[in-house]
Amino acid sequence: MFLPDVAVLYCSAYDNEWHILDVKAPLKWDDEGRIYEHPTAYSDSAGEYIQSISYNRSVRQWTYNLNPNADTGVSLEIFSYPRGVPLWMGKPEGPYTIYGACEDKEDLVVWGGFFEVGYFSAQFSDGDTSHTFLGGFLWDRAYHRVYFNDSAAGTGAEDGIVPTYSYIGIQQEDVVLMLAQNEKPPGCTVTPPVPFLHQGRINFPLKDESYLFDDFSFVDVEYVDTLGLQPSKQHIEGTYDSGEVYLDGQVFKFWPPAWWRFPGTYWDSTTQFSWGRAYYVWNGHVTYGDDTIQVVNAFGGGEYTRHERDDIHVNHACRSSNRAGIVISTGHDPASGIIHLEYSLWRASPATVALYTASGNTVKSAAFSVQKAGTHRHQFDAKSLAQGMYIANVTTETGINTARIVVTR
Repeated sequence: MFLPDVAVLYCSAYDNEWHILDVKAPLKWDDEGRIYEHPTAYSDSAGEYIQSISYNRSVRQWTYNLNPNADTGVSLEIFSYPRGVPLWMGKPEGPYTIYGACEDKEDLVVWGGFFEVGYFSAQFSDGDTSHTFLGGFLWDRAYHRVYFNDSAAGTGAEDGIVPTYSYIGIQQEDVVLMLAQNEKPPGCTVTPPVPFLHQGRINFPLKDESYLFDDFSFVDVEYVDTLGLQPSKQHIEGTYDSGEVYLDGQVFKFWPPAWWRFPGTYWDSTTQFSWGRAYYVWNGHVTYGDDTIQVVNAFGGGEYTRHERDDIHVNHACRSSNRAGIVISTGHDPASGIIHLEYSLWRASPATVALYTASGNTVKSAAFSVQKAGTHRHQFDAKSLAQGMYIANVTTETGINTARIVVTR
């Protein structure tokens, strides 16, 4: 996975760990053959790693390269080949479709672009060993704009994360499915000029056929959490001009393992929403005329945001999240005098948990040499603490995050 400032690699045959590699935005552009043979977006040398992605129009091939700036580090080269017609969500310079509702200001994010699905071959090396991989990929390119305001500043949409969307690619040899679904979150007050984006495409590579697939239902079935912020099972069904689709998906890998959570929106300061990516196996069937194609353990990947489900919405004591991948929830039980601290890490790291007074004095702390990615819980005995506001703090290799907590009697 490739984000503006990091490349995220997971190699089960190598060490079964997520690797977060530092690259630097923004990407630069070369379409005149100054550096690269084909049109290429690339990073400069400011990060620990240099990355580039090129497109060879003549053979419809994407090539991704990741190389260290120093003499040591891993290297990765990916050759990917799309299969069938891309899914276009508007065009780069318009017309646009609705990407989602802004979180901090009444506005919409609109966008134009595409994504496509296909096969890849990759070569991975750490300098001592090399591994070759074959698999499936999803690649997208899109241009974002706010709709009502002149600038995205202050809308909460600057980083392109808005509630609530799903972008999914599913494929096996004889069928490729791509879905884009955006929803207006419960309680959001913005009035869209047209419905939120809901469209799909189904390709049959062996038949060289492609169809629109806009008449579909896509729903979450189960979640790993109680707030509906990280789905683990999903269901798709619908019809297109030559048949129907009926699929069930089960997740086998998340990134980050605990999805990033973001507290509050302009229409509800007590709610939260999440962002993450997930990898699924899909089973079911697709009909094509009189034929039925059995979908068996088909690979699927996608990017998602989820808004807290309003049917289980609760008012949390305090939540805090940041882009360093540390999510904190706190609560105080006056009867037992215990402060409950729950925090999630998106990568394994040493961690220090501390409790401070409002003036910054440390009153409690605990250090852990290594904590795995995921959710952790810690308790502080607050019976001897005076009533008032305190600050809970979690520090890891990726950064620091804090959350407020009020001790009462």
